[in-house]
Amino acid sequence: MYNFFECAKCLREKCYFCSLKRHEMGSIFVIQGILIYIYGFDHNPPHIHVRSGTDDFSITIKDRVIEGVARSKTVAIINQFMDEHENELMDLWGKAQNGETIKKIR
Repeated sequence: MYNFFECAKCLREKCYFCSLKRHEMGSIFVIQGILIYIYGFDHNPPHIHVRSGTDDFSITIKDRVIEGVARSKTVAIINQFMDEHENELMDLWGKAQNGETIKKIR
């Protein structure tokens, strides 16, 4: 069963896509086949979502706390990416939480 609510984006009650956060999802970067996402209107602390093969986890931007399934190789790649782009990630997080359009990191 899904937790349905009124969607701020499509203005429909019981929006299936919103229950999956599909309206607010934004892939911001792909590195070595690893997909990095930021969801709009997500919970704190600021974090990114990572998907690759069997990996499916979130990692906080500042403290690097991992939740989910992650291989050490993937974590090392993501940590390096986050070291290089921490300020951009925090800016994108803020925009996503305000419902603004976010763009991919180049």
